[in-house]
Amino acid sequence: MALQTEYEFSLPKGYVDEEGTLHKKGVLRLATAADEILPQKDPRVQSNPAYLILILLSRVVTKLGSVTDVNPSIIEGLFLEDLTYLKKLYQRINGNGELIINTLDSHWGEGVDVNPLPSVKMDVQVNGNFLFFQDKKEGKYHPLPDPDSFMIIYDTKTKYLKTEAEKLSEILKEKGVSVILRSVIDFTDEDKENYKVILLRGRTLALGTSTKLTDISSKVKWSESEGEVEIVHDAEKVSNPIFVIGGKNEASVERAVEDYVRRYSTPQ
Repeated sequence: MALQTEYEFSLPKGYVDEEGTLHKKGVLRLATAADEILPQKDPRVQSNPAYLILILLSRVVTKLGSVTDVNPSIIEGLFLEDLTYLKKLYQRINGNGELIINTLDSHWGEGVDVNPLPSVKMDVQVNGNFLFFQDKKEGKYHPLPDPDSFMIIYDTKTKYLKTEAEKLSEILKEKGVSVILRSVIDFTDEDKENYKVILLRGRTLALGTSTKLTDISSKVKWSESEGEVEIVHDAEKVSNPIFVIGGKNEASVERAVEDYVRRYSTPQ
C-alpha cells in the first residue's frame, strides 16, 4: 500500500485574501526533517520563537483554496481557530507530541512536583519552556498541556468579571499562550470537551452559568472568599479540569487574578 503523503482539509472559518475571497479547503503534506530544522535558523524565529509554527505550516501547506504559494504572511492572516486547527492536524498526521501531551494530561488533576519532565522537548511549549500553574495550597505544579486549547470564560452576573477576564487574557497572551475569551452565555458543551477552561466568577453565579456548569462542584464559599483559585478536577464529572478564579466582590476577584498570574510560572 502506498504511503499517504498529502492530506486534504477544510478550515473552520477560512482564509480571506486581499480581494475578499474566502479560501477554506486545502492540502497539507507530511513534514520532513528539513521542515522542522531549517525554520529554526530563520532570524524571525530566533528573535521570536513563536514564529516557528508560522514558517513550518507555510512549508507543509501546499494549497489553500486557489492559493498555491502559501507563505508565512498568509498563515499570519489566518483566524486563530484556523491556525489552531492546522497545528493539531500537523501534530496528528506527523505523530508529533502525542505521547508527551498524554503524559502531561495524566498529571493534570493531581498535580506534580517541579517540572517532572525536564529533558523532554515537545511542540507544546512557550518560549522553550513548559507552562505550569503552581498551587501553593497543595505545593504542586499543574501542567498546562496545550497553550492552543485554552479558554477564559466569565460569568455575566457582574460587569467587572468581563474586565478582569480581558485583563487576564492579555497577560496570558504576553506569556505566549493562545487564549480564547468568551462569556458563559456563548460557552458550549463542545468548548468544555475541547478546551482547558478558566472561569471567572463572583460571590454567586448567574442562573445561566449554574445551568451550563452543573457538573462543576466547588468546595469554596465564594460569598466569603477574599479571592482565590480553585482547581476542579473530578475526572468523572468533567471532560477537562477547570480553574475557577473568583471572590466575593470586585477587589477580591482582582486579587485572585493577580495571585494566579504571580503563581503562573515556567519552572526551569
